[in-house]
Amino acid sequence: MTLTMRVVNLVDKLRLQKFFVEKDNKAHLKFVEFSPARVEDLLDKVIRTKGQAYRPNQFEKEVLKDLDF
Repeated sequence: MTLTMRVVNLVDKLRLQKFFVEKDNKAHLKFVEFSPARVEDLLDKVIRTKGQAYRPNQFEKEVLKDLDF
């Protein structure tokens, strides 16, 4: 399964369609209704971290550095 289809399936499962709008055959986030606190709470429920903060591995750090983030 492609990455795009996995993201689409995840959006469907988490019922996040209301945060997106389609325009010119592209999906855009709707920032008017976007609540970072609600999304963070939802992600905390879905992705278990056992009370630990997320720590990116060396590969992730290198990729982000290459992307100039």
